[in-house]
Amino acid sequence: MVHEGGHVLMALLLRDNPKQVSLFQDTSGIATVESSSRWKTLLVALSGYPLPALTSFLCFWLLQQGHAVACVWGVTIVTGLFLLCYIRNAFGILWSLSFMALHIFLLYKKSLFWIEILAQTDTFVLLADALLSCMILVRIALQHPKQSGDAYNISRITHLPSLFVALIFLSFNAFVCYCCIRRFFPAFASC
Repeated sequence: MVHEGGHVLMALLLRDNPKQVSLFQDTSGIATVESSSRWKTLLVALSGYPLPALTSFLCFWLLQQGHAVACVWGVTIVTGLFLLCYIRNAFGILWSLSFMALHIFLLYKKSLFWIEILAQTDTFVLLADALLSCMILVRIALQHPKQSGDAYNISRITHLPSLFVALIFLSFNAFVCYCCIRRFFPAFASC
């Protein structure tokens, strides 16, 4: 959902028209955006893959500062806003409601231990997905470039190969992952 949120957020910043978000069981999704120019389409396509890695960095920082509750509230509120405004498919609605219910239940119980566990789990899953989704994109761009989603959309505008675009996304997210490990897990960084 954070990846699709990147597309929606960029579209809103560019005053384009995000129509809907669909989330699927395989963790993929589609953000439908009406864009008014090629350059806006390019920026919207570029914004999806980096946002999960950057969001995980922010969440790790919040956790380091002792703000697990803020982290959980943040992802719950953003999920709720996306559900109200953009998510329209059955699985996406069910997933969002389930995700929010778990978060709200733990916030209601006020168990800081479980809230911290939840925030850490959310953050690790987000960072792992940021890397894994880029690895999958590289494989798809290598085998079927026209089916590589954002990489293909960027390729059509910039004339760069889809595989090159996918490798740029992977490199960026791997760098953010490295920065997370180095800053927030220094014991692992020294290995």
